[in-house]
Amino acid sequence: AEDSRIGAQILNTFPCAMTASPQFMFAAKYVRFSSAIFSAFCTSALCFRQSERHDLEVANQGYPRFGFGRRYFPREDVAKNMVYATCDGRNAIGQQVPAIFGGLWWMDGNPAPETVASFGHAEWIPGQQACKNVKLAHYSQEEADAGIIRDPHGNTEPCQGRMIVAFWEDRMWAMPSTMVGRAYEAAGTAGDSHMEFVCGGPSQANLTICKVGASPGPEVASESYLKQLQRKLLELGAQAFNSLAAFSMVRVNEDYWIRYSLGDKFPYHLKRISDCNGKPVGHHWRQFLSNGTEKPYVQRDVYGNGGDSRKTVAKVSEELFVRISKEGSCRKETGDHCSGKICAPERQAMCDTAVCVCGPGMCAQDGKCGGNESWANQRWWLERGSALTRLQAFNWLAVVSCTLLSLFH
Repeated sequence: AEDSRIGAQILNTFPCAMTASPQFMFAAKYVRFSSAIFSAFCTSALCFRQSERHDLEVANQGYPRFGFGRRYFPREDVAKNMVYATCDGRNAIGQQVPAIFGGLWWMDGNPAPETVASFGHAEWIPGQQACKNVKLAHYSQEEADAGIIRDPHGNTEPCQGRMIVAFWEDRMWAMPSTMVGRAYEAAGTAGDSHMEFVCGGPSQANLTICKVGASPGPEVASESYLKQLQRKLLELGAQAFNSLAAFSMVRVNEDYWIRYSLGDKFPYHLKRISDCNGKPVGHHWRQFLSNGTEKPYVQRDVYGNGGDSRKTVAKVSEELFVRISKEGSCRKETGDHCSGKICAPERQAMCDTAVCVCGPGMCAQDGKCGGNESWANQRWWLERGSALTRLQAFNWLAVVSCTLLSLFH
């Protein structure tokens, strides 16, 4: 089956999976379970947000996830249409992230409808206390207390920090231009889906092990009771998923990580296809454009485990899409409301007409203000007339309702 249709085929043929390969069975369970989690996220998120606000399509009243469009492009133009961490370790708004995650990363063999990822809007929180604050169900208390991280084969390294990545952020996640890809993006966005990483290695510049999973997003201590309840529901769903999937990743070389699921089983391969300067990484770039015909090279991780036993790499959809902000490279709204001219201190925002916005010199990212406005606008400048030519406006209630009903029921 073509990779661009694998999600739909899995959903449609799931009853036959009992006679299929273990990889097919895992993919079916993975997509089914992901769909259930995203549906739960959507239901709770839309319920709470409808009680606070009815117009989910308007971006300027506090829900910036919905102030986006989709930009479509041929796969060979992926580096022209995404943001990424730079060589000196700065994300898209200028905040520090590990430079080891610079550039664009192809999720070769991922059973979910996700194709290319970046850390262009990642929030990196370094240090031992950050490791102790990790919520992932498969990052054990023993690891947190000892200040370590353990890979699926028992190797350990000092824990170096924690990272939060919002699924819906600007130009950092490319998905296939298919019905399944669009439904996956709509559901994840409506549910405010996040990923949490906890990473370790000899140093922050030399990370070798990460554990990864779903997350309700960054904590805000002064949230309303309604939002706290919503967060708890999202966290329950995320941790249920994490307990089942137990995702981790172990580095192979500077351009390649093996992403494990269910312990050390069902790996896929996280390959850098564009470096921190936006230039193609030769062998991975050829594989990415090969329509699934190139043979993968076999190399074990830094601890001597894993590898790639497939005959060929995965096929990539010829057309991809990203979410793109209608406000340009430096958004100002955090997504929170305020009363009494006070915003939650974690947001580092100011109250303007009952909306928490970022002041001069800062940009909004995942509900918080920070970074460097001048740097972000210069590095990721968008010419509005041309950059938005293929934007498609969303009616979010219609998209989420129709796609979830048609796909998951």
